[in-house]
Amino acid sequence: MQTTQDPDAKALQYPGGFQFSVVDSTYHGYAQLEQGVTGTFYSTYYFSQDASATTTTQTSIQGGGVWAQGQVYTKNDKIPTASYIWAPCGANGILNINNRIALTSTNSSASGEITDDDATIAFTQQININWRQCNKR
Repeated sequence: MQTTQDPDAKALQYPGGFQFSVVDSTYHGYAQLEQGVTGTFYSTYYFSQDASATTTTQTSIQGGGVWAQGQVYTKNDKIPTASYIWAPCGANGILNINNRIALTSTNSSASGEITDDDATIAFTQQININWRQCNKR
């Protein structure tokens, strides 16, 4: 696994004949959402070699209550087994993880914000992966 956006990132080294898939990922952020505002955090996972094979997760936070004052949140994606995307066999797989945040509102005078980092926890993205031999399908 390697990234093209972080010049300090290191390629994941693993023996030939194996491939991996993301099984879960954890993000931290901050949300302040007034009543009527919904914040939605989408994460899409795919390998550059096969961008048509993707899996997308979504977490939504309904505004109001404690969210009106602002709260730190943790988003934990658990990828269903049937939705695993696997690194290509016999090649270095470039794993892409795209995050998108959207706000929607049923109240035109309400406001909100949602971030993928917060003031109390440095931005982290924790990824757990699963391994298998390439000849297994």
